[in-house]
Amino acid sequence: MIVNNNFILKNDLRVLSNLVIGDNTGTETPIEGGIVSYGNVGIGTNIVTPGNVLTVLGGNISLDSTGSQSGYGIVFSDGSFQNAGINIATIRAFAAAQG
Repeated sequence: MIVNNNFILKNDLRVLSNLVIGDNTGTETPIEGGIVSYGNVGIGTNIVTPGNVLTVLGGNISLDSTGSQSGYGIVFSDGSFQNAGINIATIRAFAAAQG
């Protein structure tokens, strides 16, 4: 265990089990075969937009969607679910249909 030390990897980091990043009190069980990050995460950036916990710069976030709520997508804090984007043409068509 490394305590209160910074270290630099010159090639890569390979973790064969669970990875916990940040201030974990040790009382929580990490996700099996996964990553837990305590604090903000920047992918492609070291600047996380205030109020966000994740900022992605220079790329897209891809979600594999099966087209149903039981599939993959985004679950919002109010429990609503979305697995497809919407574009301006769809909004205009909907507004026109409403009269």
